[in-house]
Amino acid sequence: GHIVPSNIINTYNISYLSGIVNNQRNSAHYTSPPGTYYIEERRESSESALSLDIQNLQPGQQVLLRQRLFEPYSLLSYNKIKFWVYPELSSSSPINPDSLDIIFRIGADSLNFYQVSERIHVVNYLPKMNRNYWTQFTYELQDFTKLKEMFPDVNSGEYREDNKIYSFKGTPTLTNVRDIYLGLYVPDDLNIPQPYNGTIYFNDMRVAEPFEDVGVAKRLSLNSAFADVITLDIDYEDKSENFNTIIQRGRTNTFTSTKTLNIMNKFFLNKLFPNAWGLDIPLSLSRNYNLGIPRFLANSDLLYDNILDPVEKDRQRTENLVYAADFGFSQRTAPKSPFLFYTIYRTSISGRIEKSYRYTPTTVDTTFNWRGTLNYNLGIPSDKVSFILFKNYRIGWFPSTFNNSFTLSSSEPQSYNWEKREGVYDWYPRTQTVPTKTFTSDNNISWGLTSDISLSARINTERDLKQKIYWQDINIGKMTRYVQDLGLNYNPNYLRNYINLTASASARYSDSQRKYFQNTDEGQITMYQSDGNSNRTIRTNLTLLNSSLLSSWAVNLSSSHSRKEGMKKQDEIKDSDKEPKSPSDEDKKKKEEEWKKQQEEAEKYGDSGKGYENGFKEEIYFGKEDIPTEEPGFKDNNDLTQPPKDKDKGKEETYFPVTLLNLFSKVKNITMTYQNSYIQSYSRKDDRPPFLFQLGLPHTTPAGYLDSVSDDNTISIGSGITFSRNFDSIISYSYSLQKNRANASNQTEVITFPDLTLSFINFENWFGMNKFLSGARLNTGLQYTTRATGDLDWIEPKQEAVSLALNPLVGFTGTFFKKVNTNISYSITSGTNTTDMDTYDIVKTN
Repeated sequence: GHIVPSNIINTYNISYLSGIVNNQRNSAHYTSPPGTYYIEERRESSESALSLDIQNLQPGQQVLLRQRLFEPYSLLSYNKIKFWVYPELSSSSPINPDSLDIIFRIGADSLNFYQVSERIHVVNYLPKMNRNYWTQFTYELQDFTKLKEMFPDVNSGEYREDNKIYSFKGTPTLTNVRDIYLGLYVPDDLNIPQPYNGTIYFNDMRVAEPFEDVGVAKRLSLNSAFADVITLDIDYEDKSENFNTIIQRGRTNTFTSTKTLNIMNKFFLNKLFPNAWGLDIPLSLSRNYNLGIPRFLANSDLLYDNILDPVEKDRQRTENLVYAADFGFSQRTAPKSPFLFYTIYRTSISGRIEKSYRYTPTTVDTTFNWRGTLNYNLGIPSDKVSFILFKNYRIGWFPSTFNNSFTLSSSEPQSYNWEKREGVYDWYPRTQTVPTKTFTSDNNISWGLTSDISLSARINTERDLKQKIYWQDINIGKMTRYVQDLGLNYNPNYLRNYINLTASASARYSDSQRKYFQNTDEGQITMYQSDGNSNRTIRTNLTLLNSSLLSSWAVNLSSSHSRKEGMKKQDEIKDSDKEPKSPSDEDKKKKEEEWKKQQEEAEKYGDSGKGYENGFKEEIYFGKEDIPTEEPGFKDNNDLTQPPKDKDKGKEETYFPVTLLNLFSKVKNITMTYQNSYIQSYSRKDDRPPFLFQLGLPHTTPAGYLDSVSDDNTISIGSGITFSRNFDSIISYSYSLQKNRANASNQTEVITFPDLTLSFINFENWFGMNKFLSGARLNTGLQYTTRATGDLDWIEPKQEAVSLALNPLVGFTGTFFKKVNTNISYSITSGTNTTDMDTYDIVKTN
């Protein structure tokens, strides 16, 4: 069709208007079609229809409404599409056609679509629409797709079936539906063609009859073992095209029946040898076959069963067949013979041979691959390859570890594509499919030079044997990849109680050969040139053990002070154990002397008997009462060994130097880190750079040799304060300077300070929540970062970014009921970006 010119539209006063009618708002005239509503409380449920009001549409003209979908839809999972139509004449126009053609179109766009038009009688205008005059249109989706079978290799065609006309344009497919059209055509083949005035109603468009055939799967397995030497496993599986599929509306669903047959046969050849040898010699033979038959053709909406040509039908299948054999040899148990120990025991061999056939509707790949790998790993005890210089310090005179791997592999592919060339479809060889044959080696050693210095070296190479280079009549191929890793580690053991120092340096050099094409006067030529880089890294970690050292001093000083106090108390106890001369004995002698004098006086006066009886006995009794039964000041000597009572604990004095040391030890160990990364890169070189370049040393190549140089330096310092077992803090400072020398050189400086974190740990016991919460932690963090970027060696940066982050503002980590791990955090970040534009600044705040 073609667009109606504006002059014709104006001449005949042609117009159309689309809208929505509803059985609630437009119930005076509109009536819903059957099955599109339900009755609730004696009232129809709300339902709407698309209306298209036409005025003076002339014979031979059509009007279409388009709905553009946001995403492409696939309709392969459905068999039919349905919708309702009510063609109504205008109440004010006396002359109208008796029939119209309803048009339905689906496709990707206006150039690729399926279309069907069906003639229908129009309905005279009624004050209230008659529900019985609604007409349901039903179309089989396969009636659309068989158009491409009827008209192969063309971009348009149509056929008539009853009063329907099916047509297509371009290369439509039901897997890619983006446009849906509804409209009408005023026929010009009627006896009396007339213009149309009226309204067309469209309602309840839907897909129907989804593909829901019952899926069936069958499986048969056989597992057998012949003694402990051979095992045979056979597995067969057959799945129908609708087995275990989920139909998703609008999505592409794959319906493919599959048949799989896998056979695995293993031989344990080591069982043919004595067990004492400890050999491991497995041999595996396998055959894997897979056949897939689709319901629809590849990248199409045509049914597979509708293909009549047996050759074409066979091409549409997906088939994979792989034959493989794997072999291995190693020894598990160390032999007693030194020769066998350092040869067979340290060696392992593995290999694989594979022949594969892979067929798809548009590609065929036949590949023959084989691979063989030899590993030799040797480890020597470090005390056997070193000698003692003094005390526990050793000097290594030979590497202690050797790991070597050598692999020879080959691939012989044959690939074809199903293409149309010069108007003919056929299998044509695929370009850029080349056979390969490579030799790969991977060798590394570890060498303890001293007790605190170790060296490691690794070299990995790959050689292309198809590019033949001979060494004494032996094809060693051209090296296409070279990777060299050197490492040096320093980990001293002295001053471990005061500082912890580790230092490492590594240099990685990689070089790979690439194929380049260059145009010359003689045509395009192929060149092999190298791209590579060196990456040298130096890292140093220094930890000052201030917290550990002060804590240790505090413990030692407290123990020493306690011993001295204990000895002093023991001396006091010994002094108190010496009994002084009892004052009661002296009193007794004095009293006896007084008694004798009294006795002598009594004899003078004749009262000797009475005085003796009353005087001596009385005095003796008095003397016994005065004799102490306990040592003064002590109730029981055993009380000296008892701990002080609770009321006396608070009276114990703390030793001030210990308190001071414990206070300073709350400052955590101070950690300092420095790292330097230096990267040099080059491309399209014919020669390998010197060895000093491979070590990462600067200024070892001529000017202009390198494409880029990156020099990155980072310094960081960290510590913190432990306030208590439950309160902790960490604070750190970092400075980074990165310089990039390339076509667009730049320099970046980043400073982060402060980087502070505060933590409240294991607080659940404080609040009685330990029955259901464990490992609780609340933390908050603050980071202030400035980033300045500009030209190399800038004085003032071109761009500066300042950010303040509370990361997190608050964070919680814990475990509820010993099973539910919880991690919740909330962060806030604000920043300012300032760009220097020479004459003004651009400031952005976020």
